[in-house]
Amino acid sequence: MTTDRRQYYRAYHEENRERRLVQSREYYQHHRDRIRENYSKNRETILAGQRDWYKRNGVAYYAKNRERIIANVKKYNSKNAAKILEHRRANDAALHKQALDIYGHKCTCSCGCNESADGALTLAHLMDDGKADRISLGGRREVFQAAITHPDHEKYATRCWVCNSGAYMNGGTCPRLGNGKKLAISIRKNYQILHKQ
Repeated sequence: MTTDRRQYYRAYHEENRERRLVQSREYYQHHRDRIRENYSKNRETILAGQRDWYKRNGVAYYAKNRERIIANVKKYNSKNAAKILEHRRANDAALHKQALDIYGHKCTCSCGCNESADGALTLAHLMDDGKADRISLGGRREVFQAAITHPDHEKYATRCWVCNSGAYMNGGTCPRLGNGKKLAISIRKNYQILHKQ
């Protein structure tokens, strides 16, 4: 396609943008089943084509359309905030369950609390490198994904929130082991207050 032809089509699409969007929506409504069937048959080919396009054009496309993309994302996020939050919570709960299935549904701290309520359990970093891990991987969710996809029982273990947070605040020692009893009670009360809301 020549440059003139491409510019003509681009100008035409911009001038008739709303009309074409309406036509596109109407077409989709009338042919929804056929479109979905076609997509499910050719899903891998379509996705491979999209990945290939993004490898070749993604960075340049984003740079050229950055403001519009950001505006569209903000608009979508504000319009669908409740749905997004619900989806994230469901994903987080699924990740949490998968991690506990791998590392166990009981606190493994040497204090012997044996907490087994799934809502009170989390993953502990046995090397005390949780912050570095979150920074290098990109966040808490990514740490859980890494712990699930590459299980490492020397790096991660199941701990309850009291033992895990208490050890962090108590210089690496669980507050239930000796001198930190008051700290453990304080953490437990804060946990209960947070989860009543």
